[in-house]
Amino acid sequence: MQWPSKGKKDMSKISDKRSHIHITEIELVLRGVYSKIVHQLEIKGYGTWQSTDEIRGVVQREIHELDEAIHKKNIDEIRSELMDIAVACVFGISCIDAKKVDW
Repeated sequence: MQWPSKGKKDMSKISDKRSHIHITEIELVLRGVYSKIVHQLEIKGYGTWQSTDEIRGVVQREIHELDEAIHKKNIDEIRSELMDIAVACVFGISCIDAKKVDW
């Protein structure tokens, strides 16, 4: 994967009214997602999800939990649920790419 150059920014695509995020902040979050996936695999094992319905169910449950955290306006919970969604999505994609999912 080729990350954008840290020195070059195409600011024409970003609204001047928005704050900017540095790529290192994204890299840090991606490392956290990876660490959480490894941790979950150590706890739950390396079994794949069996179907796209199972993937959807897990992601939908995490989105529901995100909605609840947003309703409570709890930023720590919101971040945690976003992390759970990212983990579920990455693991689901991995199961599909490994051709371990029955449609």
